[in-house]
Amino acid sequence: MPADSPLTVDLLRQVILDVQASNPNSRNQRRYALALERLGKFAGLESVDFSHLRGNYSASEVEPRDIPSDKLIAECFYQVPDLGWRWAFGMVATFGLRSHELLFGYRGAAARRVYGGSEARQDRAALGVGVLSRMGGSV
Repeated sequence: MPADSPLTVDLLRQVILDVQASNPNSRNQRRYALALERLGKFAGLESVDFSHLRGNYSASEVEPRDIPSDKLIAECFYQVPDLGWRWAFGMVATFGLRSHELLFGYRGAAARRVYGGSEARQDRAALGVGVLSRMGGSV
């Protein structure tokens, strides 16, 4: 929304229509319609009703995910030759971590075991620098 424009029902409607044009019947469209309707009502705008712009999104209509079996995950885990990458694979498979979340938890005992007792080395591990370098990546 333009920062210098007054808040109007038409402006809010246009934002929802823009979202609808790029992602029709999506969760995003539904969320925009709900949020901007609430914003309009909070701002005291008259006749704010965007229920017809929410689309036909339904979680039950989402395509099912193709999740591998536990057996296949275990087989793949043991095929990863590098221990750093194997650890990362295990964390993602076990806890459902996203790739960037791997960098947040690598500290404490694991950091001491991999990097020794040096506080500077443990600090690097806590920042994720050690994880990436151990896996062959860079920061």
